[in-house]
Amino acid sequence: MAIKISERCTTVTFLSRASLNIFLVCAGDSDLTISSSDGVLFKLHRKHLEVHSDVFADAENATLPANGADEVVVLSETSSVLDVLFQYMYRQPQPNLQLVEFSVFAGVAEAAEKYMVYSALPAVLIRMRRYLGSYPLQVLDYAARHNYKDLANKAVRSTVGLTLAEAGKNLSPDTFLKWVRIFYQNYFFFGLHITEKLPGNFL
Repeated sequence: MAIKISERCTTVTFLSRASLNIFLVCAGDSDLTISSSDGVLFKLHRKHLEVHSDVFADAENATLPANGADEVVVLSETSSVLDVLFQYMYRQPQPNLQLVEFSVFAGVAEAAEKYMVYSALPAVLIRMRRYLGSYPLQVLDYAARHNYKDLANKAVRSTVGLTLAEAGKNLSPDTFLKWVRIFYQNYFFFGLHITEKLPGNFL
């Protein structure tokens, strides 16, 4: 259920777990309302989103003031993801991604790519490298789909020993097929486990 925005539009806030600071959902002078997939309404400033996101800058009719103050732009991301993402579009300390659980972080990474929020991408890539050991398949999938060659080539080496079932669950279809092809061409399978080390480059 969406948060009800008060007429004064100054007291409704969302606690960001990424920064442990209050990030405004409802700015009093906002001119753009965005709804997350779980119904949280973010009252934001169009100018910040247009400056920091190529997608919002090109949205034209979706972000025109002439559409009226009551219009709501609905996005497919959750409020937890958008709360972190929108902080990269404001002049304030950036969120600490170390405090963000991986499922939310992965959503932020995808949203930063989707909406072309370039200010978020360097921090996302640094954090992705930290997850090579604990989430190698997810990092590989992200890197492969967004053409980060160095990251993908490092991630694929961390997938040695993982099962086909694990790979199929965590990789997108195109990435999974390429992953299987690389290992089948160069290595032997016993049961469902890869027994060799260090495949060649993925990208």
